[in-house]
Amino acid sequence: MRFVERIRTLHWTWKALFATGAAIAAVVVLYVLGRSIQYVAASRSPVGMFEPQGSDATFRIVEGAKHWRRIQESEFWAVVRGRLLRDAAMRDQINGLLEKVGAPTIDQLTDRRFLDRNALLREESLLRLAGRDLLAAVDFRDSKAAYCVATRVGWSDFLLLPLAQLFPGAVGAEKVDVGGWRALRWGDFYVAPQGAVVVVSNDEAMIRSALRRRGPEKTPEAPLSARMEGTLLRPWLSGFPIGGFLTFTDVSELEACRVTLDVSGSALLVRVEADGMKPWRQDPAPVDLMRFVPANGIGILLSNAKATHLWDWVQTIADPRRPPGTPWDRFARHNLREFVDALNAELLSQDVLSRLSGPTSILVGSSEGENGLTYAALAFYIRAAPGEDPRVAGEALQRKIDEVVRKAKDTLRGDSMQVGGYPVRSYSFDPDILGWNNYLCASYAVTGDALVIANNPAFLAQTLRCGAQQEPAMTNELFFEEALTRLRNLGLDKTIGPDAIASGFFYGPPMREGLEGFFPTLASKTVESFEYRSRLRQELMAKSVKEGRALDPNALDLAVDRVLRERIREMELILRARARFLDYVEWAAYQAEAVPGGMRIAAAMSLK
Repeated sequence: MRFVERIRTLHWTWKALFATGAAIAAVVVLYVLGRSIQYVAASRSPVGMFEPQGSDATFRIVEGAKHWRRIQESEFWAVVRGRLLRDAAMRDQINGLLEKVGAPTIDQLTDRRFLDRNALLREESLLRLAGRDLLAAVDFRDSKAAYCVATRVGWSDFLLLPLAQLFPGAVGAEKVDVGGWRALRWGDFYVAPQGAVVVVSNDEAMIRSALRRRGPEKTPEAPLSARMEGTLLRPWLSGFPIGGFLTFTDVSELEACRVTLDVSGSALLVRVEADGMKPWRQDPAPVDLMRFVPANGIGILLSNAKATHLWDWVQTIADPRRPPGTPWDRFARHNLREFVDALNAELLSQDVLSRLSGPTSILVGSSEGENGLTYAALAFYIRAAPGEDPRVAGEALQRKIDEVVRKAKDTLRGDSMQVGGYPVRSYSFDPDILGWNNYLCASYAVTGDALVIANNPAFLAQTLRCGAQQEPAMTNELFFEEALTRLRNLGLDKTIGPDAIASGFFYGPPMREGLEGFFPTLASKTVESFEYRSRLRQELMAKSVKEGRALDPNALDLAVDRVLRERIREMELILRARARFLDYVEWAAYQAEAVPGGMRIAAAMSLK
């Protein structure tokens, strides 16, 4: 009461000022209250409805802030941040990849000065803009990429949106009409607030399509999901190395792909719905072959695909007439072409592979070479279908081998042995000047139901002993049992199970060891070639002439050899750095199954 009486005694000017302030405060309170009620209703609108029609790729982040906090507390992130990003070799590799795509590097994102200049890249800014519900669509055009982003804003930003629409000039924008919807034009961008969602695009047609709200209203369960057109993915899914895991299906029929990513504990989980992609056959993969994998092996790729499907893919990758779809394709072609051509002409012709139409699986392990280094080893288990005799295929292969041995003129030495009750034949080079016996010592065995072809007789013998229960298999190891239990908890219940079209399991520690012997060989083959040596010779000659000390032929040859050795060492270091990631992999697995309209593929990778 005293406060009211004191107001009455004030001069009328003070009364007017007080009344004006009270009125403004009342308007602000009513505005905030009204907008808050509106926000409660508007924040329920799914961002997915603003997906532009016909986009080549769409990405969705749901509840990004909440999931980011969960991921930061996971074992997976502890390995990434505590070990992987502190590894100088891995950090350089990641920085290089980010630079190639035009993204800020890890070093920049941890540099306070860089973040001061680019405040939007701060973690709190990213979570403010994309931490609730975000959709990003991309449409690749001839000249540029058109994109559209829709994000749900927070309560405080929602309060300010009407001010930007009322006073666009204050932020350097102008009002425009986009197909009947009001929007703002800010430089090259169109901005259209739609309730609690703000839609931004650099293309008028794309934002017009987004504002029609014809996208899916269902919110994905995974924190990160994507949908991509098949035309974008086919070159990668049919190329090297991913295509080798998908020989059980016709990738060329892929129409669209939906992918979800999540983190659980120490594992990264990826799920894929491939529309239009169908398996060649509906039979399940032969899971019983898991017993052939040695306890110290790398793993197995189980598939119901025929051997001809796998070999057709290998020949496609090595075919010089086919334009390489990816950089990995070019790498594989450069290193495998001569080897594949020789096998196709001499050994793995249709006369051999066409005699067996059962499923083909690949057992993966490693063995020590004659030089003391470890090399990965593969054994192709080509099973016979009912009514087929694997001995017929073995005899056809032996005839091909006999022809090769005659042409080799005493440079190939054949050996025989009995392993697990089965005869094993192997052929090695003598003398072995190039060290091919370490990873190209052809060997094969005919079991009761299959023809088994390997690149290393020691590994082939080890797998046969495991199958005969004469040596411990991976299935008896504790790490495999724990990994399989973990996969079941993650929802990958068909991995190494009886119902999958294809599945695979790979144990991390031996994977990196199996590449050790290949680094020098791959580095030499990648760098040294007749064309590169000739070009280098010309460059060194031109440099010596320019410096006034022309080299004689012998000195020039020595200079070329010295530079080549240096380049090969540099390439070997690069290859080793690229393989460093395998040091952090505990295990990796995947499974594939047929579903109406396509295929469902799931994969998981656990870090250590």
